[in-house]
Amino acid sequence: MSQKLMQNLPGKILSFLAVALLTTLVIVGIRSATANDTTAAVRTAGWAENLVMTGVEQSVPAKLDTGATTTSINAEVLEKPDDDVESGGFVTFNFVDTDGNKTLYERPLSRWVEIKGDGRRPVVEMSFCLDGEFIEGEVSLAERDEFDYAVLFGRNLLKQARFAVDSAQTFVTGEADPQACREVSNQ
Repeated sequence: MSQKLMQNLPGKILSFLAVALLTTLVIVGIRSATANDTTAAVRTAGWAENLVMTGVEQSVPAKLDTGATTTSINAEVLEKPDDDVESGGFVTFNFVDTDGNKTLYERPLSRWVEIKGDGRRPVVEMSFCLDGEFIEGEVSLAERDEFDYAVLFGRNLLKQARFAVDSAQTFVTGEADPQACREVSNQ
C-alpha cells in the first residue's frame, strides 16, 4: 500500500497545489473586484440640470452630454495666447448665459482642443457645483449662442463627479443653490 501511495503522491501534490492556487486567485480576484467597485457612489442626473459656476451668482441650466468628451461653455473670447502657444498664458473671456448676461473671467490656458469643422478652441480650468458636489476640470470655450444651453457638461466632469445621465429625465437634482455651493467649495 505504501508503494501505491508513493506512486500517486506526486499527482496528489500537484492536484492540491492547483486547487490552492485557484482558490488564491479567486480570493484575490474577489478582493480586487470589490475594492474597485465604486458603483454605489454613482448618482443619477437628468440630461438637463441646474448647476452653479464659480463666479456666476445664479443657477445655470446645463445639458449633460455623455457624447461630449470635454465640457464646453458659451464664451466670448476677448484675449488669448497665440495659436502656436500650446499651453500657458491667459485667456480672457465672457461667459454668456442663455439670457445674454455676461461674466468676465481670466484663466490660464491649459491646452487647445481641435474640433472637427470648428478649428482650435482654448481649454481652461473652471469649477462647478452640481447637486451639492464641487467639481473642477477642463472646459473648452466655444460660441454656443445658437444652442439652448450655455453649458454642455461633458464626460470629463460627469465621470469625475460620478454622475450617470438618465436621458428620460430632466432637472432631477433640483435647483442649484449658489450659497450652498460656495460653502462646499470653501471646504
